[in-house]
Amino acid sequence: MALSPGDARHIWLLRHADAVSAGPGQSDHQRGLSHHGTAAAAQVGGWLAQQPHAPEWIWSSDALRAQQTATPLAEAVPAPMIAESALYLASAEQLLACLQATPPELARVALVAHNPGITYLLNLLGANSVTTGMPTAGLGYVRFNGDWSALRWHGAECARLAPTPFTTADGNR
Repeated sequence: MALSPGDARHIWLLRHADAVSAGPGQSDHQRGLSHHGTAAAAQVGGWLAQQPHAPEWIWSSDALRAQQTATPLAEAVPAPMIAESALYLASAEQLLACLQATPPELARVALVAHNPGITYLLNLLGANSVTTGMPTAGLGYVRFNGDWSALRWHGAECARLAPTPFTTADGNR
């Protein structure tokens, strides 16, 4: 079914799950998930697959910890995962530009990225600030009407932290 310009779009903003510290000679970009982070990523994927607006496309930072967070989600939903180097430690502006580049035929996407950009993005898309900091594996939900290219600051009709089985409505564990 083709989308019309005023149809609702749904965005899931996911901060990567808990990561291990960088080892000797390892860059921040190469840090993988901890055991706790791996379990949380699987839980997020399973939970999102049960939601009415589960993503059909997943943008992810190309950092290892972000890809390891996005992969269980992509498998559970299922949806293609697109790893973008520009999303590594990206600003809210860079994350917004990525969302604006979403193919127009899609209505539901997820974006897996890093703080502080992912927190700023969630706060700037809605009418009010939602959180002071998304926790690891924290999940935000945004809904707006219009084309992806028209997504703007404070343009969403709904922006909130999503309560999941592993976090509360305020994002705490």
